[in-house]
Amino acid sequence: MEKSISSFLCKKLKSAAKGKKVFLKKFKQYNRADDKKIAYCIFPEHDLEINYYGLLYLDEFLLRNGYDRAMIFTCDETVLSKANDFSKHICEIVFLKEEMTSLVDYYSLLKFVPSVVLVSLDKPAGRRGTNLLGKNGLSVEQMIAIGVYFLIPFEKINSDFRGEN
Repeated sequence: MEKSISSFLCKKLKSAAKGKKVFLKKFKQYNRADDKKIAYCIFPEHDLEINYYGLLYLDEFLLRNGYDRAMIFTCDETVLSKANDFSKHICEIVFLKEEMTSLVDYYSLLKFVPSVVLVSLDKPAGRRGTNLLGKNGLSVEQMIAIGVYFLIPFEKINSDFRGEN
């Protein structure tokens, strides 16, 4: 048992080290003293509704938290192709396939850094936002706006998710 825990932790730390390389490469490229304040938003899901509301509330998150721009990390091709339709404040969209798991593992070590946001209800491991859906009428939209972006008070943006938009 002890050996399997040790092996698991070693594997996760190696993965996080790979994620750190991916993140720091972009962080160093954009984060200069004279540069504008950037939020780093990770979209690790292939879920249309979560990603839709993550993009819909992105500008409000930036505005309320004093960020000038956002860099998006995603493994979803829809986010890659549609993100700029939602916001003109995106400085870059980084498309990751294999590295996304490593970036989420690295985020697990950084989750108290306010400029890094993980747009997910169930990642990293241990986050169980989907368990709250439907409780007292709680929607995916509210979970993203309030639970992920901490947009309190919550002000609904008039837009209906239809799956194809």
